[in-house]
Parts: sequence; structure tokens; C-alpha cells
Amino acid sequence: DYPSHYSAYNRRRHRWLRGDWQIVRWIFNKVPDESRRLVPNPISLVSRWKIVDNLRRSLMEPATLALLIAGWFWLPPGPRFWTLVTLGLLFLPIYFRLIFALIRAIALRSNMTARDALGDFTTSHVSILLNIAFLAHQALVAIDAVVRTIVRSTISHRRLLEWETATEAELGIRKRTPVDTYLDWVPLLAIALGVCLIWRREAIPYAAPFLAAWCFSKLLSNWLNSSPHSGRTPISASETVFLHEVALRTWQYFAKYSNESNHWLIPDNVQEEPYRIAERISPTNLGFLLNSRQAAVEFGYLTLSEFVSQTELTLKTILTLPRAFGHFLNWYDNLTMKPLEPQFISSVDSGNLVASLISLKQGCLDLAGEPVLPRRTVEGLSDHCRMVRGRPDPHLARLLKAKDKTACLPEIFSINEGDTRERENSDAKAIDWQHELNARVLAVREEITGFMPWYTPEFEPLRRMVSPKLAIPEKPLTLENFASYYQDFQAHLRELATHATLPQEMVALTYKLCNELGACRERAFSLAARLNRIVSECSDLMRDMKFSMLMDKGRNLLSIGYDVTGQELAKSCYDLLASEARTATFLAVARDEAIQDSWFRLGRQHTICEKEKVLISWTGTMFEYLMPVIWMRSHPETLLDRAAESAVRAQKAYGENRNVPWGISEAAYSARDQSGNYQYAAFGVPCLALNVARSGTLVISPYSSCLALMVDAEGSVKNLLGMARRKWLTDYGFYESADYTAFPARRLLPRKYELVHCWMAHHQGMSLVAICNVLFDSPFQRWFHAERLVQASELILQERPLRVKPINDVQPRRVLPFGAKTRAAKLRQAT
Repeated sequence: DYPSHYSAYNRRRHRWLRGDWQIVRWIFNKVPDESRRLVPNPISLVSRWKIVDNLRRSLMEPATLALLIAGWFWLPPGPRFWTLVTLGLLFLPIYFRLIFALIRAIALRSNMTARDALGDFTTSHVSILLNIAFLAHQALVAIDAVVRTIVRSTISHRRLLEWETATEAELGIRKRTPVDTYLDWVPLLAIALGVCLIWRREAIPYAAPFLAAWCFSKLLSNWLNSSPHSGRTPISASETVFLHEVALRTWQYFAKYSNESNHWLIPDNVQEEPYRIAERISPTNLGFLLNSRQAAVEFGYLTLSEFVSQTELTLKTILTLPRAFGHFLNWYDNLTMKPLEPQFISSVDSGNLVASLISLKQGCLDLAGEPVLPRRTVEGLSDHCRMVRGRPDPHLARLLKAKDKTACLPEIFSINEGDTRERENSDAKAIDWQHELNARVLAVREEITGFMPWYTPEFEPLRRMVSPKLAIPEKPLTLENFASYYQDFQAHLRELATHATLPQEMVALTYKLCNELGACRERAFSLAARLNRIVSECSDLMRDMKFSMLMDKGRNLLSIGYDVTGQELAKSCYDLLASEARTATFLAVARDEAIQDSWFRLGRQHTICEKEKVLISWTGTMFEYLMPVIWMRSHPETLLDRAAESAVRAQKAYGENRNVPWGISEAAYSARDQSGNYQYAAFGVPCLALNVARSGTLVISPYSSCLALMVDAEGSVKNLLGMARRKWLTDYGFYESADYTAFPARRLLPRKYELVHCWMAHHQGMSLVAICNVLFDSPFQRWFHAERLVQASELILQERPLRVKPINDVQPRRVLPFGAKTRAAKLRQAT
């Protein structure tokens, strides 16, 4: 990879230069063998020329610096001549390269070749100016490498194998090196040369720009070290509170509807009117159920014990589900746990589930090193309080302001649980949220009592009496350090109990606490073992799901799936990069179950949509571009990053031009079947789509904007706030969608719509996980990329943007009638 900062570049270059000069003797006819006897040189003349050329290149900066200094001080005909000669030597090659490139572009009649040549011409000028600014420093680095190597090779014969890996250079693992010190010396060198030029005044006008650039080379390096990308615009405190509210409401869908009655699975969708619970689950739903619980821990809506218990129950259930070739089938009945017909393995669903399992596995490993009481427990309680009272509890407010939140845990036992009766006659929803708050407070108190009983009211007299002698360990209690943590604390308590001045009742309390720590240790040991068992089960499930059977070997593309009943691979394949299937394709390549060419066979055609050049997708939906970003990093200025950003901008402009909130993806819409159930279809922005499946429709889905938070947080949260003002936000998150199709646009007036009163599990899961990524520095991406197989292949995600001719809007597209079923809709159909 390219070095990310100037110091890493110089440390790596210093290593390369030493390597070049260490083999200098291999340009001669006689070279030493392993016993130091001179033998004929076995390498070819071309290889010797390469060595000489490397040596020449290593001396370019010292030679250029020497030429400038010599020209300024004594070489005839004078400083102006030699300054211009030096600049000519640096700049003339890029002018000749431009001329030849333009001649080639004319011969090929290629506008793209001409644009590339002009872009290279501009970039080369910037590069040379930077080289001039760092010329003195680069010369010192090269001289140090040459002299150091010659001394070691001919005199000391030591440290000839000194080596620093690229990773060490990148992270600065070792102490400060001479190449960093020389950068501090360069301004002193420039000032010294400037002082000497007092005796050569005619050279000052020519030398001054160079000396000034060298004086500021350290500041320039600091600027270069900073990120070239401005990053995402931070959202305000009030917007953060709003997103916490959306997250809490969305989490309630999973908290309420994943229960014992459906074997701790999650219904595919819940319809408000008429009230229907679709008790069926897909692998994607299952993955988001598992990931949503992780998000709940991050928000502080679940304790660690609750998370482990609920995850165990779900995994216990799914291990009993019938599978084919290790893969989960497309749909199961949550109540009978039998697969629904037709039995089918969906490649996309399997890819989503494996990505979710990777995040679950690595997240559990991460939790083992986190405090047993999750980091944001207090914030989670505060979110519940806001739903009841519109503000945090006073005790929670003190906790939120405290630097050491662990020391303030006794405040949780002071939270008032008695607001239910007061609000009984006025606010039914507040009563429900009060019950939720009470349940959360009890869960946190149970966690404190089970693992840190010294913070309970029972031991408050002991804390007051012997503080600061009761030295509670400052380090947090985790599932990695619990054994030593409790052992050290018990030893301290026993020592404290023997203190002569301690009253008898305090001694008894001390021994009681000491005894309870033994039970705490057993509980922590059990919890750690259960967490490790979850990790092991995730690994087993992932290992069993082989993607090689889902690959079309003739086309080297991922098939849409496997028909278990007919025992044949579906003939249709996923062939676009802007697709939700790229997660599965990436995993197949990373796991060596598909050749890397499969990734590069995915279509990268571009189109122009709302004046944006965008990677084309199948149906123009937001989730085709952004669903994989939940797990897979989007590196700045790469093909995938630009595709995501331009797709969001295009969707935003498409909605704003029609005077509606923006964000379109596949969703349920206002049409119903004979039983009153909402229908489901793929909706998209037509100019983003290769296959325009729902021409003339306009269905806005809030989960699309939740996904867009990961790309444009500021614009997306404002869009979500507008939806909340329209009363689209409910106790279980945002409604599924708003259907504008049947209502024509009205100039200067808000457009009418029909709300779709239902919630879908995978849309709610995507929303919750995306908000978690935005607020907490992308934990799901961090967990996904912590997997070794992902790390080994993530370089393909850094593909540079392509320079291709886009598909114009005037070119024909495949337009299906409104009632036609698309591939995505067929995969979503259920009994």
C-alpha cells in the first residue's frame, strides 16, 4: 500500500536506498561468494544496468541540491543561469511527455487519452513543486543511506540486515529515526545558506524561493500527513439525541417481537391495520436480528448478560433448522420451524448472514475486553428517561456528567421507578415507556449486583466508613481480567478486615462482600465461557456455508441461488457491482471459494442521473448501493465510495425535485391483496436503474435515509427529521413507507401520500445498525474487517474510480410494466 504519511515514506525509502547500495559490488565482474572468495559475477548485463540505474536515481536529490548551491555561489556564468537549468531539468520531461501523449491522442482520436494526459500534466507539476520543497531533506536522507551503507559494508560489517517492515514504518513502532531528525534540521540549513548568501547578493532573488520552501518543509509535511478528505460532516447534539430516539424506538421492534412464542426468532413483518404478524424468517432477517442485539449493547439498551442469553436462545433455535449444503433456506416458519416452499438457497441472503455472523463473532471477541457493564449503559437509561419525561432522570444527569461513571453506579439504585400511577390517566404511551425504563433499571441493577456488588446499597455503609481504604480497583472489570480482578480485590478485603480500628459490623460486612466475590467470579467465568461458545458456533455456521456451490463456473459469477427442490443452480446471475450481492461475492473471493476475477466481472457501467455520474444498479434502489456498506468499509475516493456518494446525491435531488422527502428502495406499498396484506416491490430512481421495474411510481422508504446516514449524515438526519414531523415515526421506528403514486404533485403545496402502516424486520435492522455505525464510529465495519480472511482480501475494495463513458439517459433501458415481478420481488415472495 502507499505510505500514509511523510515519515513512513522516508523510512521506507531509506531502507530501499541502503539495499541498493549494499549490492553495489555486483556491478563488477568479480563478486564474493558465501565464503568471501571472488568468483565471476553470475548476473546478466541487464541486471547490472538496473543496479547502476538505481544508484543513479538515489543520487538525484543530492546532485540537484549540489548543482543549485554550486550555481548560487561560484559556477559561471551565474546563479540565474544555473537556477533556470535546474528547473529545466526538473520540468522539461513532463512537457515532452504531454506533447507525445497529445500526438498519441490525435492518432487514436481519443478524447479520454487527451484528458488523461492533461490530468497527468497538472499532477506532475504539483509533484515537482513538492519535490523542490523537500529537496534538501531528501538529499540528507539519501546521503545518510549511502554513507551508512558504505561504512557498514566496508568498515564495521555490522547491521547489514537491519530491516523495518512497511507496517512498522507506517505505525512508527520504533523510536524516532534520523530521517525524521533531518526534517527538523532543514530549516537551519536553509537559514545558514541564506546567511552565506550575504556575500553573494546577486544570487538572493533566485535562491530565496527555494530557501523559503525548505524553511516551511516541516509544516508542509504536516499538511500532507493530514487526510485529503474532509470526512463526514458532524451532526449536532440535538440531531444526535433524535437519532438515539429513532434507534430506541426501532430496537423496540426486536425487543417486543423476538420472544419465546416464536423461538426467539423475529417476524418478517408486522402490519398495524389489520394487525398481522408474519411469523416467517429469512437468513437476512436472522442476521439483522443478531446484529441488532449487538447495536442494542452499543446503545446501552441491553446488558451483557441479556445479550448473551438472548443470542444463545436464537442460536440454539437456528441450529435445529433444516439446512441444505450448510446454507439456511430462503424462508422458515417461526412457529413450526419448518422451511417454506419452494425451498431455495438465496445467495444474497447467505452472504448477508455470513457478514452478520462475522460481525457477531468479532463483536463477541471485542466484548470480552470491554467492561462487564457496557460502556453506554447510562446513556441507554437516559434515552429511556427521555421517552417518559422528555428529559433524563436527575440521578442519570449526574451520572452523565461524571468523568468516572463506574464510581457513580450507586446512583442507579436511586432512580425513581414510581411515575406510572401519576401518568395513568393522561399518557398511555408514557406508561409503556415507564415500564420499559423500569425493566432497564432492574436489568442494570441485576448486572451490578451479580458482578460488582460493592456498588449496591447493602454495602454503602462499608464504602462510606472505610473510604478511601476500600480501594476499589481503578481498572474496569472485563471477562478477560475477572480472575485477577476478583483475586486482588479479595486479598485487599481480607487485609482490610484485620484492621484494628474497623467496627465489628463493618468487619462482618467486609467478609460478606469477600464471600460474594467468589460467586461473582463463578458468574463471570460462566459468562465468558458462554460468550466463547457463541464465537465458536458462529465460526461453525460460517464454515458450513460454502459459496463455491453457488458460483456459475462458466461465467465466474454468483448465481442468484440454488433450487433445493429441483436440485439445480439458478441460471440467472448477479452481474452488477452496484448490487446487494457484492457482499456475498466479496466473501466468496475472500474465502477462496471463487476466483478473484469474479469480483472484477461485476459490471461497472456508469450512467448520468440528476447530473451525477453514478455506477448503474439493477433497479436504482438505495439499498443496492448502501446495504453492503453496513459491514464493508468504503475507502475515500475509491470506486465504491464515489458510487455510494453519487447515488445518495442523485436520490436526494430526485426527491427534492418532486417536493417529497427523498430515499427510494424496495419496500411495501399501499396496494393490498384480498386479505388486506400490503404488497412488496422493488422501487428505485429510474435513471439509476438498468431495469426500470416500477415506472411512474413514487414510494419513499425511511430506511433508505437511515442507510444514507453512513454517507451523508447531515443531509440524511434532516430528511429523517422531516419525516418525523410528518408523524412517520412510531413506537417501533419509522413506518415502512409513504406511497405518493396515486397523488399528483401540487405546485407550492405539500404532496399528499398514503402511509404504509407496517414494519419489516430487515429494514428495521438495517436502520438500527446504520445509526449505530454513524454514532459510534462504525463498529460493524470494524468487526467485519477484524476477520483475517476479510483483511487478506480488503484491498480489492480500494479500486480506483473508472474513467468510462456513461450510459446516457437517451439510450434505451429495460422498462417493465408496473405489475411485472422482478427478480428481487420473486426472491421476496412468501407463502
